[in-house]
Amino acid sequence: MGGGNGGGSGGGILNTGGVLNVINTSFTLNSADIYGHAIYNGYSINVANSIFWNNGIGGYQLYGPPNGSINYSIVQGGFPGTGNINSNPLFNNPATRDLHVMYNSPAIDAGDN
Repeated sequence: MGGGNGGGSGGGILNTGGVLNVINTSFTLNSADIYGHAIYNGYSINVANSIFWNNGIGGYQLYGPPNGSINYSIVQGGFPGTGNINSNPLFNNPATRDLHVMYNSPAIDAGDN
């Protein structure tokens, strides 16, 4: 996902109810005016094997109550969880929305099957 502006909160996704499952997804170039440049979670969230990089300026990539889990993901600025890392994922060309990772990306073999 890339290039969204959620206005108030949740530039990529605004979750206000229900369980949100995000698996094998990349978020980049999203922004929100208040919280959650990539995701604003108002209920419960489960994230695995995903990338949150270069979303908004300042603030939070992910925001909301810690109901659920975020694991084996790259989160700019860091995020608690098993296997999470704070390293540039080395997208091939994010300016043209080519979010394939380069051969030397820290994302390679860092996920969980």
